[in-house]
Amino acid sequence: MKLRAVLGNDRRWISHSPAVGYRMEVGDDEIDAALFEQLMGEGRRQLALGHASTSVRTLRSALALWRGSEALADVRSVIELEAEATRLGELRLQAAELAIEASLWDGAAYEVLPELLGLVIVHPLRERLVTLLLPALAAAGRRVEAADAYLRTRERFIDQIGIEPSAELCRIHQGVLRGDGWPDLLRLRATAPDRPGAAAPTAYAASLSFASCPRAAQPEHPGCAALARKGPRDRNPGALLAVVLRRRAAGRSATQSLFRIDRSRRNSM
Repeated sequence: MKLRAVLGNDRRWISHSPAVGYRMEVGDDEIDAALFEQLMGEGRRQLALGHASTSVRTLRSALALWRGSEALADVRSVIELEAEATRLGELRLQAAELAIEASLWDGAAYEVLPELLGLVIVHPLRERLVTLLLPALAAAGRRVEAADAYLRTRERFIDQIGIEPSAELCRIHQGVLRGDGWPDLLRLRATAPDRPGAAAPTAYAASLSFASCPRAAQPEHPGCAALARKGPRDRNPGALLAVVLRRRAAGRSATQSLFRIDRSRRNSM
């Protein structure tokens, strides 16, 4: 009776059968949750194709469908809907991350920084947000704050859960220290250092960041870290470290690489 009172004479969605009873039939284009997921998928594909401006508009349209802070807030007491509400909440956060990333590619760092900083505060352990925050701060001319944000994130991760930041975030931090432009920092989010087209860091830049990187991202042999710390005082430290990294990528240990480098230098003297 309550449903009839709400719908009045507009009952085009309601059907009735003796076996099932009353049933509401609504298309996906009339359900906000389904439309949100459809728009989010479109925005993701547009961003992957490089259409940043279009992606921003699509993703913001998806996010505009939301009301309130939680999905299904008025029916979360139904245990069967708790999982669905959690899933939708995660998708909402992913859509916000995609919209921010698209805005950065569209050159709108200043516009999205307040939103991004707020999300980092609300979700302090969500590393993906920090991988967006560092390039955004760099694009806004706040490189020192970007470096500080990494250090505070690393300290939080170690203090609260006892792990180092990921190699991806470490690479972005290295890029900040090297003075990379914000587009290069954004590309580091998806480019591993051993993939074609990714430049090896110079020894001097590595010396600034090895101490704050995960062990998995550091050279295995302590002599390699010592070599990196020599910085610009060595005759060609960047070339030496690049050789070490290349040899390690080819399957040789750091110790073998350093031995070969040292022997070749002695022979050339």
